[in-house]
Amino acid sequence: MNERIAIHATHRHPRLRYIARVLSQWWSVKVVLHTKESPECPVISYGIKSKGVYIEPHPFMSGKGPPNMARLRPDTAFSDFDPLSAIFWNLSRYEEYQPYTPDMHGRFSASSSLAWQLDFLDQPVAVLWADRLYNRLREKYPRLPALDRPFEYIPTYDVDMAWAFRARGWRGLARSGADLLQGKLKRLQARFASWLDRSKDPFYTFHQLREWHSTLNLKPHYFFLLAENRSQYDSNASPTFAPLQELIRYLDGLPQHSIGIHPSYFSMMDEGLAIKETEVLKQIIGRTPTGSRQHFLRLRIPDTYRTLIRAGLRADYSMGYADAPGWRAGAHLPFPWYDLEREEATYFQIHPFPFMDVTLKNYQGLSPGEALQTMMFYRRQVEKLGGPLYSLWHNSSFSSVHGWEAYSAIYKRFLFNEE
Repeated sequence: MNERIAIHATHRHPRLRYIARVLSQWWSVKVVLHTKESPECPVISYGIKSKGVYIEPHPFMSGKGPPNMARLRPDTAFSDFDPLSAIFWNLSRYEEYQPYTPDMHGRFSASSSLAWQLDFLDQPVAVLWADRLYNRLREKYPRLPALDRPFEYIPTYDVDMAWAFRARGWRGLARSGADLLQGKLKRLQARFASWLDRSKDPFYTFHQLREWHSTLNLKPHYFFLLAENRSQYDSNASPTFAPLQELIRYLDGLPQHSIGIHPSYFSMMDEGLAIKETEVLKQIIGRTPTGSRQHFLRLRIPDTYRTLIRAGLRADYSMGYADAPGWRAGAHLPFPWYDLEREEATYFQIHPFPFMDVTLKNYQGLSPGEALQTMMFYRRQVEKLGGPLYSLWHNSSFSSVHGWEAYSAIYKRFLFNEE
């Protein structure tokens, strides 16, 4: 990062300093803020008509009201808006601080977002605007290097239930009787096979996933649900269940594997749960996990992120929607979280994802072929822009007993980049 770019501005508001950090991260070029003089390097002239690429600043970047985002599109000319304020509006999740009608799980839904209403949820507009600005700088300052972000696919998995039929206690026995009475012989056979050998359980797909990851040299992330007070939403095996702890340690010991916490359903309302469950995982793997993803994607900004920071976590992978694919923060690239209420930039990294298996199959009702087309659309998009692509899958989303048989084949085709 030898080259530098300066934002020459009249103020040093935390929002503007934050955007300089984000652009440094996205462009791999050090972006600095200057208020006293125009430095001898490529310059973004932010409200100061001097040398450099001029941007008319919006008061939003000095703590005032937001820009009129409803009039903006991915290709809107920079002469008509301030791209820095538009990028900040997306990354700060300003709209999620405003009053909204939550869905049945208390979430901010895709259908509540401006990007959904304006039909560009499938475009990472914040990155597109940032890259357009960088290319304008390169036109004026040809010595700037071209953007170079190697594409990397990073599979991530939520492990709500490591086994479909084991560690179910008396409920498992009751359901086996129900399977028999209802004539669900295939399910009953799978249940008995799991009881005899846990690796035969239809949700225990970890060895198959390891084989695929090893072949492709991938770096998977697994997020484990470790709720102690289990419910209809938190149906995991007990965190004290020895085979579950054994599985976690096994995956944690594999090369290039990362293990994170999957804070339980009620953790959004009870911050003590996320902290406690993170501590449970810490005791299992011997260190504080670096990352997390909220169960059911129950994310309430800013409270959830503040809790995760207090739990000692450094990154979260919940930035996506359950009801539709797309870019919740208008970005596919990771970015640091900005606490808008406190006007404070943090070092807590947000890793966005564009699609989830349950979204494609259950919320959108897509056929397996349509689901694959959607997945490949986002893959091609990120391949073109460069940088990481995260997907959200479940270890359980391959079971023919539970209606996911075709998804095993399409997920493998996606992993191996076969349309």
